[in-house]
Amino acid sequence: MSIDTEKLSTQPAPPPARAAHQRPLVTLRRGWRVLTSMRTALLLLTLLAAAAIPGSLIPQHSLAPSEVAKFQQKHTTLAPIYAKFDLFDVFHAPWFAAIYALLFVSLIGCVIPRLRLHARALLRRPPAAPRNLARLPQSARWETDLSPEQVVAAAARSLRRQRFRVAPDAATLSAEKGYLRESGNLLFHVALLFLLVAIGAGSLFGYQGSKLLIDGSTFTNSNLLYDTYKPGAFTAPSDLDPFQVTLHQFNATYQPDGSAATFDAHVTAKTSSGQASNHDLRVNHPLTFGHTNVYLIGHGYALHVVLRDAKGNIWHEETVPCIPQDLVNYLSQCVVKAPDTGATTTRKVTDPQTGQVAEVPTPLQYGFLITFVPTAVITNLGVQSAYPAPDNPRAIVTAYTGNLGVDSGVPQSVYDLNTSGLTPLSIPLDKQFVTPGATGDKIPLSQGFTLQITGYTQWASLQVKDDPAKGWALIAAILLIAGLLLSLRIRRRRVWLRATPAAGGRTIVEAGGLARTDADDFAREFPRLVARLAGEIRPAAREDPECPST
Repeated sequence: MSIDTEKLSTQPAPPPARAAHQRPLVTLRRGWRVLTSMRTALLLLTLLAAAAIPGSLIPQHSLAPSEVAKFQQKHTTLAPIYAKFDLFDVFHAPWFAAIYALLFVSLIGCVIPRLRLHARALLRRPPAAPRNLARLPQSARWETDLSPEQVVAAAARSLRRQRFRVAPDAATLSAEKGYLRESGNLLFHVALLFLLVAIGAGSLFGYQGSKLLIDGSTFTNSNLLYDTYKPGAFTAPSDLDPFQVTLHQFNATYQPDGSAATFDAHVTAKTSSGQASNHDLRVNHPLTFGHTNVYLIGHGYALHVVLRDAKGNIWHEETVPCIPQDLVNYLSQCVVKAPDTGATTTRKVTDPQTGQVAEVPTPLQYGFLITFVPTAVITNLGVQSAYPAPDNPRAIVTAYTGNLGVDSGVPQSVYDLNTSGLTPLSIPLDKQFVTPGATGDKIPLSQGFTLQITGYTQWASLQVKDDPAKGWALIAAILLIAGLLLSLRIRRRRVWLRATPAAGGRTIVEAGGLARTDADDFAREFPRLVARLAGEIRPAAREDPECPST
């Protein structure tokens, strides 16, 4: 007789083999369970917070394009790596959007089942009393002259006044409170979900842009006039709120140590109806046009330069903004490009076939790098700025000639001058260091041309941000905090009571309690609860409620 060893084995039977067409479905279900677990949601939330850190440490195109340009000039090796991973535009990067979308899906799959279970728990009666209340962590026992029905009725009234949900029977009573703890927890997650929706809606249906305004210039809210403009996926140019901002004067005051005291931009705002109003635009005090805000995010100096030929004719004149290289004392750099001078020069060109060198006439173009020093001092390191205010303004000029490449069709930054193919001009040392606005400070160039810096002014950088869902985001944030407070402050408690008839017409009352959270606090709370119940039930004079320790 043979013995079936498989039947006698205690090893669990292997799971039944699944058909090939069922395996992808099983894998998807397993992946969905992992994605919608609370652990994954917390992990993605932490990852989203960590992913936002580079956006606060690295200059962003949407907030400070001039700072991005300065960072790229200073870190020629690191900047291309940052650009490759979209670290200059973190909040619009595909990898940030992927984390955002995964967190959104995870929260939906995590919250919806919990909402359904919590709704059922709210409608369900508190659990029935255990058989042996004395085995609970907290218990008490005493006798009274009341009948079991009277005991249960009195205890129910007392517990209801203490905000317990009560389910009385003939001789037992079940009570529970603290359901709002789970409600607060769910409110927190639902509010977080709606906050993500509001932020996403603002990104899809809103827009943001930046504009540098020099004193006296005007900006009209058009997508073509922004220095940088990033619309949402569903934002059309016609969706932009019509308004106009004119910068009359920017003022900045500083403490004796050079730290900023006040930033104030005097502007005139004009709406589509033609109504104009004057404002002082300051940090954290934006202009508001509907749900579009205009913020003051930066400032600097601008130089007015004039290029003249030998006859005194003006060939190039502009007020060029200078980008701060030092945000403490505002030593700044300006770039001036003069591609049209009306003159020609020659350059040497080598024939690739014959190797002969010929001189070819070419238009004379000038490029200038100008360093503006608000308060110039001479140190061992050269000319430095000692204070951010223009107490002793000076400008240091470096000039170049050659093909600037402005007609090549390749986009160029107005804040950058590529000097690799240009020829530096020799300028006398006493003419390289000039005072802006001084009539005699003319810088001699080639072919009788001169450059003069006739003065300086200031500029302000504005950020325009339209977020149609910011009101909903604020409401979601308030609800999120409210849910967090509820989940942290409210405590879950369960109390049971049983009334048993005893000899002599008396009733034995047994009470037990169980804390779902904060068991140590409930150990101190339960004796007070029992004393209150005993007072309501009016125990006999010779009996004292006792709470035996467990």
